[in-house]
Formats: sequence, structure tokens, C-alpha cells
Amino acid sequence: MAHPCLDSLLTVIDTLHLKEGDRLPSERSLAERLSVRRNTVREILIFLAAAGHIEIRGRNGCYLRTASAVTWESLRKNDSPNHALEALGFIVPQLATCAAERCTPEKAQAL
Repeated sequence: MAHPCLDSLLTVIDTLHLKEGDRLPSERSLAERLSVRRNTVREILIFLAAAGHIEIRGRNGCYLRTASAVTWESLRKNDSPNHALEALGFIVPQLATCAAERCTPEKAQAL
């Protein structure tokens, strides 16, 4: 069974009648709508981006790439989000540590 937040997020996208190229609501707004933590929403958005369904444009937000009900239904039935989220739980802290070690004051200023 897919992550319950994923199903709820897909329902929100359906009810907002978003089309390909449309901007999704902010993480904060989605977290409030779904009554979950913002980090939970972020994990689901990262999964959707990795799967090619949305595009995360940094501070500009997330944009829908796929607005297909068939695609959403396959995501709802597929167990892969749980596996992807578990993998993220292991990978993200290591990536953050690696990035912090390589970050110079010049690179930090450029960000």
C-alpha cells in the first residue's frame, strides 16, 4: 500500500484541477491541508520529483509534470513510495553531511 500522505496529496492535486505546468501549493499549505508535518510533504514531493511527476524549482516551488489519473492510480497502488522514502531516510543525512564538508564560505555565499 502506498504512503497515506501520497494518496492525500494526489487527491488535493485532483481537487485543485491542476494541469501539467501548474504550480503546486507551497509545502506549508499542503502540510496544513493534509494535517501532516512539512517534512512529510517534502519527502513525498521529492519522491514525485524523482519519479518524474513534478519538477522542484528550488525557491520557485513545485510544478506538475504529469496530470494523468492513470499515473496517479498506479502510484496509489504501488508500494514503491514506501521503499523510496526509506531509502531517502538513509541517503539524505549522508548527502547533507557530504555537502556540509565540501561547502566553502564562497560557495555558501553564492547560494
